[in-house]
Amino acid sequence: MNVDLLLDRYTIILSDSGRGRTKYTSEIVRELIRRGLDDRIYIIDLAPQSKGVGMRLSKFIYGFKNAIYRYSREIQVPNISSDPSAMNRVLEKNVRVAEEFFNDFMSSDRDILVVNDLYIYLLGSELDNFLRYLRKAKTFIGNTFLGGEEAPIFVAYDPMHRRRTEALIKHMHNVVKV
Repeated sequence: MNVDLLLDRYTIILSDSGRGRTKYTSEIVRELIRRGLDDRIYIIDLAPQSKGVGMRLSKFIYGFKNAIYRYSREIQVPNISSDPSAMNRVLEKNVRVAEEFFNDFMSSDRDILVVNDLYIYLLGSELDNFLRYLRKAKTFIGNTFLGGEEAPIFVAYDPMHRRRTEALIKHMHNVVKV
């Protein structure tokens, strides 16, 4: 894998559910670590603790060396079958956890930002909030659903998520579909 094409650029990896988005992202991270860039990497893993939805990067990477790796068991899959106020509480909690990680990244000396399952944040937050964090990174590698028929129901039903993702793509140098 030629990660030289990704350094000093913003890259988003898109796919439908179960197509290997996290595995592909992990291959990139492993190569960055192999090249000795681990002390520049800050990883935010927003994969929820749920069977069938989301997979953590740590499933594919055995040792992050000096890379900072952040995840939380508090991240949950939004459940559209619950009442709207319960779903909003889940979205708000996910955003709160993610922003804690993003704010920690902002105060770090790291310049390579990796975000797994960015859709968890984009479901509950405005794109401008994420762009504020993105601007600090020299290199960004993230993955998300685009939304649509193959996306999980909680993403597919949300047209705002698809619009936010399409707007995010405009800020990327590389768009990879897996």
